[in-house]
Amino acid sequence: MSRKNILITGISTGLGYAMASCLLEDGHTVIGSIRSHNADIDALSSLYPGRLHLLTFDVRDNEGIKSNIEACLADLGSLDVLINNAGIVVPGPLETMKIEGFKKQMDVNVTSIFSVTNACIPFLKKSSQSKIINMSSVSGIISNPFLGAYCISKHAVESLSDIYRRELLPWDIDVVMLQPGPIKSAIWKKSIDQMADVSAGPYAPYWKSATSLVHKTEKKALDPTVITNLVKKIIRQKKSKTRYIVHRNPLMIRLVAYWLPDRWFDAMIKKQYRKILEK
Repeated sequence: MSRKNILITGISTGLGYAMASCLLEDGHTVIGSIRSHNADIDALSSLYPGRLHLLTFDVRDNEGIKSNIEACLADLGSLDVLINNAGIVVPGPLETMKIEGFKKQMDVNVTSIFSVTNACIPFLKKSSQSKIINMSSVSGIISNPFLGAYCISKHAVESLSDIYRRELLPWDIDVVMLQPGPIKSAIWKKSIDQMADVSAGPYAPYWKSATSLVHKTEKKALDPTVITNLVKKIIRQKKSKTRYIVHRNPLMIRLVAYWLPDRWFDAMIKKQYRKILEK
């Protein structure tokens, strides 16, 4: 198996850290973006000296992205795989969401992919059969209430990925999307902790039910190894699918996303709202 240069955004914790660890163990060179150091990252760096290159920048800092990536990749010469992993969840009803929160959701989940990808493209063009793997979500194909900003950002990632893939066809740079359902990660707990201001007001009863559902879903979340094993497979493949749904019941996700009429889905949600108010 050929060793590759792989850049991953957001490797400090969670899925990004799991992917970096897995790919380093597989023998690749990993360039990972972090916002700040922590004990786990420093330990990983010590374990793989010379093969883990840490870039410290905020994914919302376009100039920091460009200067850090260009300096690192100029030394390495080329880039084989870019994994746009960094992301956040800003939950809550769109009506009550502050504009700052909405903009932050778009900046981290969408604009950062644009900035990082454009900084990497000149180096991806120097590699044969290079790939871009973008972390989308089932929320990029199914829109759920109280996750509006997140769903909007992931729908944008779907379109952005398709456009990059088609524009980069002359250079054989493939673009693949991962569409995971719940994965064991701290991202959902962090998002719920942000929502104290929704615990009162007209959406309060629905939000209480929604947070309860998130906690239940968290318990059934897939282990990150499901994603890391898939990423390894995609990297090794010459030909990949454009999208991979990663879920305990992918058929159900496809049915809801592509076959269930919108009004039927609306009616199902409205029925749940009635049940909440009857409690």
